[in-house]
Amino acid sequence: MKAFFDIISFSTGCLFWGILIGIICMVLFFLLIKGWYKHAEASPATYLVGGILFILLSIQCTMIAGAIKIINTTDYYEEQLERIVEESTPTTAVDKGKDILGNLMSMYLGSNPLGSSEDREVSKAESEKIVDQLVEEYPILSNYFNSGYFVGYRVKDLPHAMAETIRDYMKEFIVYRLLWCLCFVLVGAFVVIKTMSFGYAMERRSSKREGRLHDYTSRRGPRASGRRRR
Repeated sequence: MKAFFDIISFSTGCLFWGILIGIICMVLFFLLIKGWYKHAEASPATYLVGGILFILLSIQCTMIAGAIKIINTTDYYEEQLERIVEESTPTTAVDKGKDILGNLMSMYLGSNPLGSSEDREVSKAESEKIVDQLVEEYPILSNYFNSGYFVGYRVKDLPHAMAETIRDYMKEFIVYRLLWCLCFVLVGAFVVIKTMSFGYAMERRSSKREGRLHDYTSRRGPRASGRRRR
């Protein structure tokens, strides 16, 4: 639930789309139920279950909309990661000296065997610190991941690798939310069908047919007997 309310503050558009998709799903849900069971009648419990199902689907759809929003703004997070990486991995005096010497060697030798400070690998502790700072600056992300670390990445490659990881994780998150929606729909359909009335509706329609047949027979009876007497 905390994720749900955080996403509301993150973007009201997510809430709008979540509720809209929830309404569409519920309309289709009841149309399919009525299509399968044409003679069934809804009870108050049916509408209660439908209301609960609508709330659950709207929450899941809102969270999905929030995940899509994050995927679409990952380029922005990548820019912020570049800044955070630069702040979290400051260039030391030794690194600066190596960069100067490497540039000179590159000018005269055509290559830089020492490499630049951006080519060094980021340690696990440094990557954890970067992820923690990103989540601290953008709390909405804490609803999807709290911490993490990256090993084997160079300083200059780390922001892009983190951004791609966020995209992939959000896609997995969406798949899990969709599976939860499917689970809610299946359970909701089972409960809704159990709460609907079938016997009363069929009995009432049967009694109506019997009543019409009785009226028809009573109207035709005297005329038929009169013909026989002739």
